[in-house]
Amino acid sequence: DEMLNAIDIAIKMGVAMNRSDFIRHAVSEKLERLSILKKADD
Repeated sequence: DEMLNAIDIAIKMGVAMNRSDFIRHAVSEKLERLSILKKADD
């Protein structure tokens, strides 16, 4: 959860700096983590 919050903050910072490449990387990393978490639940 802390990691996801950190990614959310990083995305907001990226938006503020208009770093679309950085945001894309953060989003894909977040989605990867979420899919890993979902697999762990199964």
